[in-house]
Amino acid sequence: MTMSNRERFKCAMELKAVDRFPVWLKMANGTWQGGQPEPYRSMNGIELLRIAGCDVMAGNPLPVRECYTQVQVSSWKENNRRHTRYQTPHGVLEAIEEFTPESNSWHPVSYPITTKHDIELACEMFRDLQYHIPEDDAYRHTMRQKELADQDVFTMTGIGPSPLMACVEHWCGPENLAYLLADEPDLMEELLAEMHQAHLRKLKTMVPVLQADSFWFTENTSTTLISPVQFRRYCMPQLAEYCALVRESPSYPVFHMCGKLNLILDDLAQLDVQAQEAFTTHPVGDVSLTEGRLRLPGKALIGGTNAALWLEDEETIIAEVARDLATCPHHRGIILTSAGVLPPAVNFAKARNVVRAFKAFSFRA
Repeated sequence: MTMSNRERFKCAMELKAVDRFPVWLKMANGTWQGGQPEPYRSMNGIELLRIAGCDVMAGNPLPVRECYTQVQVSSWKENNRRHTRYQTPHGVLEAIEEFTPESNSWHPVSYPITTKHDIELACEMFRDLQYHIPEDDAYRHTMRQKELADQDVFTMTGIGPSPLMACVEHWCGPENLAYLLADEPDLMEELLAEMHQAHLRKLKTMVPVLQADSFWFTENTSTTLISPVQFRRYCMPQLAEYCALVRESPSYPVFHMCGKLNLILDDLAQLDVQAQEAFTTHPVGDVSLTEGRLRLPGKALIGGTNAALWLEDEETIIAEVARDLATCPHHRGIILTSAGVLPPAVNFAKARNVVRAFKAFSFRA
């Protein structure tokens, strides 16, 4: 019997048998669409996925507003750069990001935390940070969920990275974070604890009104930027608390961590999430679907390819994924995707043809 889109995703999330592999490419975004001709460049994301033959997963945002009582935040753009200034009672932190058209996103140029005094200011800032969701925004989230469910769309929302990963990406940068952890260990521990409490406050604000089908912890970076020991020490205990909160909601918790995960797969198996997302194969990542099915037996796997593979010809992509699937003990819980964002060099026809082939793979329960 043919399943609906939502049934297929839900059964895959719960590691149940499905009528065929769910297939979802990350092409409904500014990065992939920005590199395409019309009509794909400006097409509605849900429509784009459907004409490509994909199963449809789409965002249902739950906007959360930041509130401070002692910190003033200002932001402005200048010469393709975005400045964000945090004025605390005892000093100023400033972040500078630059927009890159190729990825359609902002990237750090100058990190706000570089010195001991900056850490002290950041502790002050995160201690002051509170969150709220206006009733109108919560209502729109609920109504949007109903609207998308009526369209047979599986939905997602989520939260940004946990404290250590946020320091790597946004606050300190990978190099300076290593120095600060070594030079100011006690103060950095205090900062990570304050960031963790702020993250908990944000989640506790979101969970009571959360309606999306899945909730993503967008951790992003992998063991290329932090060590497995750091992940176990700083991230795992905090992530366990976040997962417990989301389990109180109707959403499936999903852990997004792309890149190289092999050294922490056994740790990830202990996280109380429903799925490991952006599961990236060699050479961009260092795992396979077979390893995932063996070492993450209780998790759905969303991924199974990598950006470099997508630059090969269609036959190579299809054959590589087929070989990986052939050695899996079973196929329950596998959702085939582009892992990361589909490279803009992949044109629509190629994407559609590979999707068609993936959907035709024999599913072994």
